[in-house]
Amino acid sequence: MALIDTLLSKLGVTSVDQLTPEERETYRTWSDALRGRKLTDDDVSRFLEAQIEDCMVKLTTVKLNDREDIFLKAKLDLVRQIKNFLDSPKIEQEVITRQIESQLN
Repeated sequence: MALIDTLLSKLGVTSVDQLTPEERETYRTWSDALRGRKLTDDDVSRFLEAQIEDCMVKLTTVKLNDREDIFLKAKLDLVRQIKNFLDSPKIEQEVITRQIESQLN
């Protein structure tokens, strides 16, 4: 945030309270962006699901030439593999939980 504070100082602003509500919102947005947003597994999973859906829609509803068809099928395969990799710890946990529960019964 030092970069934003330096800019504000250069503009004669000594406190965020001096900013208008719109400027404060911009300040918060810029501050968040400069700190770096942390992606979660859920964020990545939602992105991958959207990519899968996009590929499926294009493959089933759009007239594609051979090159586009091959590209989308390769993309779909890659995205599914990444999604499976991301989901594998959760699946392993569920399998082990079921195995342990079956031993308890």
